[in-house]
Amino acid sequence: VNSTIADLGRFDRIIFQSIVLNDGLFIVGGLDVNGDPLNDVWSIQPGQGWKLCTAAAPWAASPT
Repeated sequence: VNSTIADLGRFDRIIFQSIVLNDGLFIVGGLDVNGDPLNDVWSIQPGQGWKLCTAAAPWAASPT
């Protein structure tokens, strides 16, 4: 996937999970600004911008 945060304009979400792994930060799922559940995964590495790892992870969208 070649999307970056610049493609989105804003990165609005609430009630998401975050994971630190190998010097990277991963944001998993949560709710969008309308309260709809998300099942995407984003990552950021030192010196880089946010990148979309997957728009649809193989688990159900959930706020927690």
